[in-house]
Amino acid sequence: MNLNSLEHQKMLEQISKHCPQAMWTFMHLYNRRDEEGCVYMSRKQIETHLSENYAGFKKNVMALARENLLMWAEIDDGISIMMDRDD
Repeated sequence: MNLNSLEHQKMLEQISKHCPQAMWTFMHLYNRRDEEGCVYMSRKQIETHLSENYAGFKKNVMALARENLLMWAEIDDGISIMMDRDD
């Protein structure tokens, strides 16, 4: 993420004002996305690698979706997320 970009600064400001509890989740997802802007995380990955329970993670993802920062869907035993790929 280029923090010198006005677009990225506005995005981070939006998160800090409207869903600050989701900032860490957003940054983690942003850094894990693939070349198409997608991330899939299983419940086990969330609970093991992020040391966060699935319900809390999902709550943060839903807050970010309400801010139109990502789209998500529950798939099998995890969450599939799509974010913009505009770097």
